[in-house]
Amino acid sequence: MNFERPTVRTAIGFDTFDLAADLVVDPDLSRWLRKGPVALEGPGLP
Repeated sequence: MNFERPTVRTAIGFDTFDLAADLVVDPDLSRWLRKGPVALEGPGLP
């Protein structure tokens, strides 16, 4: 899963915004893990 805000078309191209909270999920949804930096930890995040 890649968490991003919707891509928006502008007069000069496209604006994108990656929320830096990517997850890798098993196909059967039995397990997931964070992809990338672990600096995302805080209230509400396991």
